[in-house]
Amino acid sequence: MRQSESKIIEDLNDSQKEAVINYNGPVLILAGAGAGKTRVITHRIAYMLLKGIKPYNIMALTFTNKAANEMKTRIAQMINERDAQQLWIGTFHSIFNKILKNEYKHIDYLPNYTIYDTEDSKNLIKKIINELQLDTNNYKPDKIQSRISKAKNDILTPTGYYSSSYYEEDCKHNLKKIIDIYSIYQSRLKLLNVMDFDDLLLNTYLLLKNNNQIREKYKTRFKYIMVDEYQDTNLLQYKILRLLTDDNSNICVVGDDSQSIYSFRGARIENILNFKNDYNKCKIYTLNINYRSTKIIVDASNLLISKNVNRLEKEITTINDYGEKITVLEADTPNEEAESIANIIKNNYLKKNKSVKEIAILYRTNAQSRVLEEAMLSHNIPYKVYGAFSFYQRKEIKDIIAYIRICINPDDNEAIERIINFPPRGIGEATLEKLRHIAYTNEKSLWQVINDPVSFENVISKITQNKLLVFRNTIKQLQAKVSVLNATEFIQFLLNLVPILQEYNTNNPDDLSRKENLEEFITSIYEFTQKTIEHTNIIPTIIDFYESISLLTQVDEIKDDTDNEKVKLMTVHCAKGLEFDTVFIAGASSKYFPLTNKFVMEDNTEEERRLFYVALTRARKKVYITYAKNISSYNYTEEYKPSFFISELGKEGVDFITHNTKKTEMDIFYNDKNLLTLQKFQGNSDIVSEVSEYGNIKIGSNVIHQKFGIGKIISIQGHGDDTKAIIDFSLNGRKTLLLKYAKLKVIYE
Repeated sequence: MRQSESKIIEDLNDSQKEAVINYNGPVLILAGAGAGKTRVITHRIAYMLLKGIKPYNIMALTFTNKAANEMKTRIAQMINERDAQQLWIGTFHSIFNKILKNEYKHIDYLPNYTIYDTEDSKNLIKKIINELQLDTNNYKPDKIQSRISKAKNDILTPTGYYSSSYYEEDCKHNLKKIIDIYSIYQSRLKLLNVMDFDDLLLNTYLLLKNNNQIREKYKTRFKYIMVDEYQDTNLLQYKILRLLTDDNSNICVVGDDSQSIYSFRGARIENILNFKNDYNKCKIYTLNINYRSTKIIVDASNLLISKNVNRLEKEITTINDYGEKITVLEADTPNEEAESIANIIKNNYLKKNKSVKEIAILYRTNAQSRVLEEAMLSHNIPYKVYGAFSFYQRKEIKDIIAYIRICINPDDNEAIERIINFPPRGIGEATLEKLRHIAYTNEKSLWQVINDPVSFENVISKITQNKLLVFRNTIKQLQAKVSVLNATEFIQFLLNLVPILQEYNTNNPDDLSRKENLEEFITSIYEFTQKTIEHTNIIPTIIDFYESISLLTQVDEIKDDTDNEKVKLMTVHCAKGLEFDTVFIAGASSKYFPLTNKFVMEDNTEEERRLFYVALTRARKKVYITYAKNISSYNYTEEYKPSFFISELGKEGVDFITHNTKKTEMDIFYNDKNLLTLQKFQGNSDIVSEVSEYGNIKIGSNVIHQKFGIGKIISIQGHGDDTKAIIDFSLNGRKTLLLKYAKLKVIYE
């Protein structure tokens, strides 16, 4: 049902209304955390459509497909489905991919090009390093891939790289061959009709910069441009937007400089800080009411971020309740810290039959998750770690996607190599190496070699030739159906032709899990087919499905899966854009906040403070901040102070529980009957006695250790003087102790 103009703006606050109705000219919408920016963007577009702006004249750029789809859905509800589908709303990569597909004749690519993810790029780079016979200890594929990616986002082609500071730095570090790797890498991508993620941006920039006619075409078409999360744009994205706009263009950018946390990916906070200088007639609207968090959290985050110098001035307020104070917990070790978090969750949620799905534990680096996972496991707390491994990066999923990629672009070498012998066909690495040699020597793709038996008949045995021909014929059967069948029909045809699922028909739990993942993937194709027909009346092919998933971001996957009944564990970077009732910020010591990059000379304190701000503002109701004083690394232990960001939160809304206080008030453990405190047992001979000859302890016994505190016997091993016990100490984790020297006291209940 098409809403009226007044209906669209009636529920907005004054600042939101101003940002919605003033849609002409350059506009900066400065949106604080929880201020409803997505709501403003969608209502703004809906308002523009009601005012007569044509949907095909509007382009909205986001950083996640999830955000783009949410916007389209909301606009369809406010206006109509047809107008919503005509809007160009999507991620930078998906929108620019669409432009490149339209203009493929001008970029020397075929329109069926496929897209390499990071793993594919690393694999290709690794092969090039081997071809050049370089030392892989020095030329590491992941480091080279990252460097090439950064160069592309700084608008450096291989030619430009040679004359840049990048090359000078490479020479200083004895890595001058990176330029050769980059050059061959780009040539190989072109040969294989493949782009990587960064090429989607770089090729769009080069297309618009070097072709006036194409640039004017899109400049004329997109009379209104909107950009979400503008603080996360990099140099390349910024330059593309400048090519599509003038000083007086109708460009609206939305963002929060206080949440600029991706400089390691090339994001430039300068883009949002300098927007008013780039477009000197810019209007600025500030969304400063946080509808998410309590006043305690909002006030503390304001105090924190006010310490940054490079920022746009704004004071965030809220109409929410005052709320609970932020709790800061000090622990002696990371194990103790993790145990404290687990105890809080267990006692305040699980024991009271409360849901844990709105709890998140955030940390600075992925490595910090280990002790937290162990604590969750030991207390039987359901949890899931996000961001560590993408669904689409799982082997079984990449295998089936490789079949789809070959059908779309048979020249995609990484896809060929992935499944030429999966399921097993007797085509081994030696055969593959011969095919590579023929292909690279003749500047062909592997498919061009396989598709022409004459090219390999003299170097490969007759038996293997026949196996290659069977593989070729299988792929040709699939290719014949790729544009004929709908996406669901194609995947069924593929699975009938190639016995992929049968590979996992075993009793192995890992195989069962892989099969379930494949079934989930197949279900997603079915759902994609149904939704596309329902919303657009168009029957999608498997090509349409591939394009929808090839540009998914990790954030999309996290957002799609956060409604399960588990505690969420993730880095702060992964949590951006999400919100939870309760947030634990773990590891808030001087070791991790700020995390100093020893390879970068610039002071990164302000970005680290913004990262802490993001962590804090993910919470709706309650924040716990925890840290450990003593952290072990290899064979030594180092003492750390609490992050100085904690002191910047102010004292009024914060409860500090120090290590000494916690030893008397928080040193607790849980057994099946009740909670026991250490003081209850110290010096009480009626219920505590020395362990004698190990006969008075058994599995399940509660014991006291002078250093580690109270624990429970998990298992007993060995005999006589060699008897050992594995003991789960509430604050110090599990320890294996030789009972002869442990000096334990057993607690009798």
